[in-house]
Amino acid sequence: MVITSFAVVGTNVVITWTAPDLNGGTIQGYTLKIRQSDESTYTIDSTNCPTTTTTTSCTIPMNVFSSSPYLLEAGDLIVTIIAAEN
Repeated sequence: MVITSFAVVGTNVVITWTAPDLNGGTIQGYTLKIRQSDESTYTIDSTNCPTTTTTTSCTIPMNVFSSSPYLLEAGDLIVTIIAAEN
């Protein structure tokens, strides 16, 4: 899977990605993990990006990144991992 867009839209961050090759399977949903400020721990964001979604985009309010558990500050790099569930 490849992230095709990571854009700030108003007070949100919109992440868009391409669906993986299905090899005859069906995507049941996607899991989005965001790296915390410790730069090693990733946490699933199932509130803004439910794991049952089959759309290839997710909208996250910017204030989520500065809140627990992420605790990122202005200027920090936002690192994400997206995985397909099938």
